[in-house]
Amino acid sequence: MHLRSAVVATAALLTASCVTGYKEPPASSPFATVVFKTASTPAAQEAAKAAGLGAYQEYGMVEGLTCRQYARTAQFLYGAGANQPRRVPAGATAYIVGQFNRTRSGAYTPGVGGSFTMGTCYAMAEFKPVAGHTYDVAIDEGTGGCTVSAIDTASGKAPDDLTVHSRFNCPYITGHD
Repeated sequence: MHLRSAVVATAALLTASCVTGYKEPPASSPFATVVFKTASTPAAQEAAKAAGLGAYQEYGMVEGLTCRQYARTAQFLYGAGANQPRRVPAGATAYIVGQFNRTRSGAYTPGVGGSFTMGTCYAMAEFKPVAGHTYDVAIDEGTGGCTVSAIDTASGKAPDDLTVHSRFNCPYITGHD
């Protein structure tokens, strides 16, 4: 249990040195609000910890499909914490990267050792936020693969121009140029 926490915490610290924090536009400029959603409920978080599962979830804003200027907008360890709203510029294309890392540690047997596995999924949502609108953004690592959704809370629908990318060139996330 301690090894899993140490590995996840170390990964979070290492990635923290590679990214910058997101700077919201001033409230006086045209903006939309993006609410970055945690992937879990408190009950699910406790069940995951009890089962030896861990998770690190992160969202970032980038400039274009090549992920220039990655800026972390929200992060959750074990899916914990409240959803995190951020102002984003209205009328300009937003490129939002979602990343989900899941760990599982197996039982430790003295003299034999234990097991540790880690899986990562990531996806990017691309759309132009409308001034005054609020969007719920969530990453999902369902059976169909990793995806990011964006829902306009006023209409309950995805923006008409939403494109979700499961393959993109983001060195910070994918590890290659």
